[in-house]
Amino acid sequence: MSVKRAGTQANGKGTKNSKGGIVRRTPAKAIGPKIDESKALFYEEMFKSINAGTKCIIEIFPGLYKQALLEIRNIFSGNELKAVFETINGKDVLSNVIGSVGRFILIQAHEHIRQEKLDKKYEIDAKELLSKFEKLTDFQRVALILWCYPSLEEKGLTINQYIVELLEEP
Repeated sequence: MSVKRAGTQANGKGTKNSKGGIVRRTPAKAIGPKIDESKALFYEEMFKSINAGTKCIIEIFPGLYKQALLEIRNIFSGNELKAVFETINGKDVLSNVIGSVGRFILIQAHEHIRQEKLDKKYEIDAKELLSKFEKLTDFQRVALILWCYPSLEEKGLTINQYIVELLEEP
């Protein structure tokens, strides 16, 4: 069964848009995250319902994340990215991001880099790195933190392969 939307004609293979092309719809995934009451009230006030609000945010987030990564491309050197990745990867820091929007976490990362002597290991200037953190917007900071989350082993990548996306033009 295909869903008919304004400007489309239903057919057996998907929907036909007004230009004659087929628009394929992927099945929707059901999710059920729990959010705290203050966030639920926000979604109720901003949207028709909590579900409408969370659906909207969940669906637009990947594009916003990718845009933030594009914006911070070439700000950090490869060695700076390696140090930040090593500092954050494998740690549950997202709970600390809420409220501080990443600034506190990146300052902690800066301190960790100095304490663990990652600045020496990667031959970077820890103060310059902090200065770069400070120039990022809140969302860019959060995007950088999220960028550090994947398991490279599971992705079959080395750190050198992974950091390329923040060093080279697409």
